Amino acid sequence: MMEINSELSSIGSGFIARSYLLISCQDGDYICDMYRTIILHTSFALCLFSLHAQAKDSARSAMTVGRYDDAISLLIPAVHRDSNLADMTLLAQCYQQIGNNSQSKILHHSILRDEPDHINSVYALSQIYQAENNWPLSIKYHRTLLRLDSTNATYHRMYAEQLIRVQEVMPALIHSATAYKLRPTDVNIGILYAKLLASTEQETLADSILHRLHELHPDHVVIRKELARTRFKLDVHDEVIALLESTALMIDLEDPYVKMLGFSYFEQDSFVRCIKTLSRLMDAQDEEIVHHYLARAFAQMKKYDEANFHYDRAIITGTSQRMDNYYIEHSRSLQAQGRYPEAITLAKRGYYHLDDARLLLGLAGLCDEYYADKKIALRYYKQYLKHDARNPILIDDVSDRIKYLQEQIHLSGR
Repeated sequence: MMEINSELSSIGSGFIARSYLLISCQDGDYICDMYRTIILHTSFALCLFSLHAQAKDSARSAMTVGRYDDAISLLIPAVHRDSNLADMTLLAQCYQQIGNNSQSKILHHSILRDEPDHINSVYALSQIYQAENNWPLSIKYHRTLLRLDSTNATYHRMYAEQLIRVQEVMPALIHSATAYKLRPTDVNIGILYAKLLASTEQETLADSILHRLHELHPDHVVIRKELARTRFKLDVHDEVIALLESTALMIDLEDPYVKMLGFSYFEQDSFVRCIKTLSRLMDAQDEEIVHHYLARAFAQMKKYDEANFHYDRAIITGTSQRMDNYYIEHSRSLQAQGRYPEAITLAKRGYYHLDDARLLLGLAGLCDEYYADKKIALRYYKQYLKHDARNPILIDDVSDRIKYLQEQIHLSGR
């Protein structure tokens, strides 16, 4: 446009200047020719200007209906003739829409060389580098957005999301908190802030934020699920059940929420519903914690064969810090069934596998209760007192039991 305007200006001013000179010479015919030429050239320049404007309008129209290739064809000549920011921005947007991020980045970087604070280009580059998983540059341009507009809640949320990608949880929490203060009713901001609070063991505050959002958007599925998650961490299992049961009427719950619902049924002593819910997961996964809850539920119902099966599966598949519980609970279940030899064998296996003090004490108790030869139990009790993880509260009781057994062994002459 600038070249067209300058061309129009030079044509007009040049011919008009020469016409004034000729007027002073009283050369009427030549003056008429010159005015005729001015009109022709001016009309041509205005026609070019009109065509260029029409091309840009056509490009914008093509963009609105998703014909980005057509828009690019119309905009490239315009940008070559007149590299103004508006046309370059439109062309960069078109390239981005068709996935040609390379050309889009070239144009946006060119724009930023002339206009370092051109916010449309900064925003576009932040999104492109985010899509390319180029976290350093993505974070750089998201940070620039905040420098340009520190009161924009969306920019704070977006920046927090990028920080999470590089494990910068506390800075992410700070920016999500700022975003929430700026726009407390925004669903995406509220959910992000609540998740970060929960991840930093601030479940009560996370729960209050999600509760307020739930009041505003009672049918929002994501809010419901996140609220159920915080209520589960806070051991409010009756509300977890209410939330997830009603959500299950809206959508097919994903496996993590099916587990959460099943575990909450167990905590509310609804063992039949716990088993029915968690059994749905058995075809898809063989997970230790699911087996653990199923074992406990079956044991509560005195269905010991099923309980034993799931305790065994929890031990076989187990890799977590709950392994000691699996061995302890399974051995107790076998003890309750009167199956002492199996319970003792299991407790031994667990102790030698995990070197767990509680298992050692349980093993001593099982042997004490089952074997007539108390030397076996005595050996395990003594080992327990030497264990680094022994419970100080139990030391006196175990010591008293050792003394009693030693006296009984002495009296029996064994």
